[in-house]
Amino acid sequence: MLSTRAAFVLAVALVACAPSGPRRIEIPANTADYLIRVSWEPTPARARERTMYRVVVRSKESREMIDGGEGLVFATSADGVNIHGVMQAAEQPGTYTAQLRFITSGEWAVSLQFRRDSTVPLQRPGADWRQSVYAERQ
Repeated sequence: MLSTRAAFVLAVALVACAPSGPRRIEIPANTADYLIRVSWEPTPARARERTMYRVVVRSKESREMIDGGEGLVFATSADGVNIHGVMQAAEQPGTYTAQLRFITSGEWAVSLQFRRDSTVPLQRPGADWRQSVYAERQ
């Protein structure tokens, strides 16, 4: 059995080590030529609210950040509704943002397309990711 003092110290240590603020999810969305990491805020996403995607792209071959690229993030609901957001360059190297507004709550299939420049074809990850979208706030 733990003494009261030991239990208190353990509780304080657990609280101090716990992450603060909202949980950030980051997923890989790699393609044949690009190492891509995707995250979004807010987490969880909510219907009819802006969800901002952050996409970080590196060359698979050189591992260098890719600036000046183009692409989009898109999603399809279980009902077959499609939405998309065009990637815009962010301040950080190799980083892009795209904004989506999910129309309804539920499961959405989300993916992206990206290319280094207009002289090469768009590439898409091998699989979509599933994203749960919560009901809009009242």
